[in-house]
Amino acid sequence: MWTERALFRRDRSLGAPGDQFDEDGQDWMLPAYDWRRSRATTTAGCAGASATRARCSTACASTTSSACSARTRPATGLRDADDKLVPGSFDPPEEAAQRRQGAAVLQAMIEAAGRAGATLVAEDLGCIPDYVPEVMKRLALPGYRVLIWERDDDGFRDPRAYPRRSVACFATHDTAPVAAWWRALADAEREQVRARCRANLSAMSSRQNQR
Repeated sequence: MWTERALFRRDRSLGAPGDQFDEDGQDWMLPAYDWRRSRATTTAGCAGASATRARCSTACASTTSSACSARTRPATGLRDADDKLVPGSFDPPEEAAQRRQGAAVLQAMIEAAGRAGATLVAEDLGCIPDYVPEVMKRLALPGYRVLIWERDDDGFRDPRAYPRRSVACFATHDTAPVAAWWRALADAEREQVRARCRANLSAMSSRQNQR
């Protein structure tokens, strides 16, 4: 931010909308991207794309949370009289613009990561727009699948049904340690997990034997 000040807005603060962990949402006290000034991320020589590539080359990792759109609130007067975070808004607000921006920013990140010998992985967790998986698929960009969150009314989803390009893990910094999660499961849920593991190990063994 200090070297590319023109690409940021210091009157807005980045954050996240409310979710199951915090209905009030989050404020990260970070300056928001000024997408209007760096809109030309689709062209190779623009400042926005150059800064994105430089940042990604240094970190060799990033997330989708600020690629398609950014959730921001005013940098001052963040809380109302009841000490609640004031409602935020997305920039850009329109889905078509978010699609274009997300594809352009992520493509710049993918290129920078590739030059550094790294692979970009999108943190597509939480409440994401319906179009994000489509953009990721078009860019062949892998996303995350957290096993303990992948469930529906019938229980835990079979990992074999995850998108082929996925990085699967048991937990994140927002969850209990795996051992604590396992102890808290009901007996039926624990048995379902065991069954999933047995089925997947059996399938892996069959494929290896066929080779």
